Amino acid sequence: MSLREPTPLTALGSLQKLWKGAKIEKAVIEDVFNLVSQHETGGVDRSNLLGNADTISFFDVNLPLYFTRNTREEVVRRYLWGYQRLAPNLRHFLNRFNYENKEIEALLKEVIAQIAQEGG
Repeated sequence: MSLREPTPLTALGSLQKLWKGAKIEKAVIEDVFNLVSQHETGGVDRSNLLGNADTISFFDVNLPLYFTRNTREEVVRRYLWGYQRLAPNLRHFLNRFNYENKEIEALLKEVIAQIAQEGG
C-alpha cells in the first residue's frame, strides 16, 4: 500500500465534511475553503494575505527542517521560489530571521546577496 500526500482540494474536502459534522455555519466553511484553496495562487486580497503569511511561516518555522532534509541546491531553489512568491513589500522581513543553525545563516546571506546583486 502506498501513501500519498493529499492534494489541497482533497484535504479541504475532508475538512468540509468534518466541519459540517461540527455544525459550523455553511458561510464560514465556504469562506475558509475559498481562502485556503486560493492562497497558493492568490488574486483576492484575503487569499493573498494568507499566502504571504504561509510563505513567511515557511521561512520562520519550516526552513530549518527543510534544510536538514534537502540538498543545498534545493534549499536555495525553495528560498528563491518563496522569495518570488512573497509580496515585494514584505520581502525585507526575510532578512530579519535568525536561525540557530549557522550553516543556514551563511547560505541565506549568500542567497540574499545574490538577490541584491541581481537587483531583486
